[in-house]
Amino acid sequence: MRTARTKLRRFPVRGSFDAATVYAILDKAPIAHIGFTKDGTPAMLPMVFWRRDDHIYFHGAAKNRMFGAVTEDPDVCVTATLIDGFVAARAALHHSMNYRSVIIYGRAEEVADPVEKLAALRGLIERFYPERWDKIRQPSEREFQSVSVYRLPIHEASAKVRSGFPAPYPEDFGREVWAGFIPVQMTLGAPQMDPNSDPATTPPQDMTRLEAVMASAIPAAAATKPKPAQTAAAPTKTEVKTAAITFELADGTSKTVIAKTGMSVMEAAKGAGISGIVAECGGSMACGTCHIYVAPEWASRLPPPTAGETAMLDFVEGGPRPESRLSCQIKIAEGMDGLRVKVPDAQR
Repeated sequence: MRTARTKLRRFPVRGSFDAATVYAILDKAPIAHIGFTKDGTPAMLPMVFWRRDDHIYFHGAAKNRMFGAVTEDPDVCVTATLIDGFVAARAALHHSMNYRSVIIYGRAEEVADPVEKLAALRGLIERFYPERWDKIRQPSEREFQSVSVYRLPIHEASAKVRSGFPAPYPEDFGREVWAGFIPVQMTLGAPQMDPNSDPATTPPQDMTRLEAVMASAIPAAAATKPKPAQTAAAPTKTEVKTAAITFELADGTSKTVIAKTGMSVMEAAKGAGISGIVAECGGSMACGTCHIYVAPEWASRLPPPTAGETAMLDFVEGGPRPESRLSCQIKIAEGMDGLRVKVPDAQR
């Protein structure tokens, strides 16, 4: 569900509110972190959790301080994250990770009904070990009373996924350093039998669900092969065409940049060190931090924004205006000499 708390402000194109996407990530993540407030102090604990329909469940000792806290203030924030790879870029501040994550806001409630509580505990075991519940000793009355089970609706939630290679920053392309991503996978080792076990027992009967939870499932986009580098022939003097682009800066001053046709306005701004054009994603239309305002007399002379650009503009600092554009999506072409744009006061 989209709410003020789940609105994705940074790289919103990586986000999703689709229940199937959220559930798939939750079903792969073995651990979540639950944030709560205790005596006015924020705290967070890692917890094993499990999903049943549109709720997640977590359990622990009834005297756990978190359960005392959520009894007084049930509002919690839950995050679950899967790490799919390390991203090594050509620039220090563009190193990253490929990941899948979910964040949930809501009010936790205790599962007090004994029948439902026992069924929930069974769901914990069978999340990892199918058909094991009927083979193991059930909780004694004392054990049952010493454990609390809580659940949280998956209604106010969002997912976010980063995959693939570093963002393409043209100013870094010639640097002689390896760039790419290194996949991360979780695998199971060989089972080690408890020395107190009956020697006649066989190895775990069914490891398929545990293997499915732990196995890597990197989104297909992350495995996309990079396009081979193309070496363009050196242009002749007659082939090189330029256009003068004037940037009105937030401080009221202006700077004119002579840029080659074929470049984006963002690339021209970054190459000239224009203050206020952040372009965190390097032109992949994933951040909205290359936002500009096109001068009114030029707005109708430029190719119109695509649906993707229009959607991204909804997330720019202060909201979009009729003259708002993403500078990474405006290619400098013949006839654009004299283009005037204004840099916003701030970029998100």
